[in-house]
Amino acid sequence: MTPSPSIVWLRNDLRLADNPALHAALKRGGPVIAVFIWAPDEEGEWRPGAASRWWLHQSLERLGGELERLGVPLVLRLGPSSETLQLLSQETCAGAVFWNRRYEPALIERDQKVDEQLRARDCRVHISDSTLLFDPWTIRNKSNQPFQVFAAFWRACLTLGDAPEPLASPRKLIGPTKTPQSLALAALKLEPRINWAAGFAGAWEPGEAGAANNTLGWQWTAGCVADSVPFFRIFNPVSQGEGFDPKGDYIRRWVPEIAGLPDQWIHRPWLSLHG
Repeated sequence: MTPSPSIVWLRNDLRLADNPALHAALKRGGPVIAVFIWAPDEEGEWRPGAASRWWLHQSLERLGGELERLGVPLVLRLGPSSETLQLLSQETCAGAVFWNRRYEPALIERDQKVDEQLRARDCRVHISDSTLLFDPWTIRNKSNQPFQVFAAFWRACLTLGDAPEPLASPRKLIGPTKTPQSLALAALKLEPRINWAAGFAGAWEPGEAGAANNTLGWQWTAGCVADSVPFFRIFNPVSQGEGFDPKGDYIRRWVPEIAGLPDQWIHRPWLSLHG
């Protein structure tokens, strides 16, 4: 007997490769319904800004094309998330909903309510770990408190064994017999009305990897963004570059104006004038 359809609720994991929720839905068998629900009011103080919405539009467009080639449309809906998922599960006779965990406080609370309300309707829920090697509450010091120093935290992580290998992108998906109703991407109104983002496409490659690199890189070098403690620390870009990029490969890629400088000056270009 063919299993009932599975809904894969996509959020900030707009990718096919290494997507545990999608992989779990495939393992269950049966048709897959991929859905993205635009509900920014549910994100509390972390509501996406204008640049993030532009990025999201491009990423959804790219993912929609990839899913279409595999035989599954990307269903776009407006929130609230819980009511939307319940309605979609009724429309498609879906027996399970899969998603990858998020860790923002407002979204943890939201996801718990969605979980409870779906289970109350006898719909199976499967939540996967996707964006982190270990859930934050699983790594504790000897006093059972969160680590305050990264080096000690990392040593504790290393004792837990090797990270699992990334999951491969599926080569084929089974779509639903009847395609659920979907909004057009433009209906989400993610792109700016005045195209001030025209130059973004030449500098950014939309997708989750780029967003993660940007956030997690700047937070340490500039003492800002998602993990800005201590707030007063700003690393010296010269000494950091010399320590972690001694030949200046990163500088030469992103600052092509000085790419021709010798290694000794690549991190201190102003001194080359006197060399």
